[in-house]
Amino acid sequence: MLGVADRASRWQSQLESGVSSVLLSSKQFFTGATAGAWYADGPQGSASGYSPSTLILRAYDRLKGEKQWSYTLPSGTVGTQLTFENGVLYVVALSLSSPSAVRGTSRLIALNSADGNPVFESPLQELINPVAIKNGEIVASSSSGEVIGFDVGTGQERWRERIQLSREPGKARLTEQVETT
Repeated sequence: MLGVADRASRWQSQLESGVSSVLLSSKQFFTGATAGAWYADGPQGSASGYSPSTLILRAYDRLKGEKQWSYTLPSGTVGTQLTFENGVLYVVALSLSSPSAVRGTSRLIALNSADGNPVFESPLQELINPVAIKNGEIVASSSSGEVIGFDVGTGQERWRERIQLSREPGKARLTEQVETT
């Protein structure tokens, strides 16, 4: 970890391989790491296979670099970017049934940042990408071109709006708001 003012090294820690997401808060930093990969054993990859991925979320003390907790999801799970607000870490986990699966079962997961215990796990209708948290809602974009609002305490969907795209750069608008609670 580097000091902001002098960029001097404060501590150094070896992170596990496969880290794909890092998020900083005032007291902690979080990582999302996926273990699992494609492999090929034969000539030109003739004997190949897939070792199922496992998403592992970890929290570290930001001042000391010491690992505080880890949370491992079931085999075959990957995750999206991490989002943090008011002591809760949010991630969308996608469980793939096979390496060629385009769709899987996804859920919104919230973890207590102090101990890594689940606050909630809420099943989702589709893959989403959390982009912001405001006024008690997680605002996310969906794979179907919608913006969706979820309750930060329960993960339940509150509303969704379709995004109408334009061929003009920078032009998009929300239409057809649907309340879901």
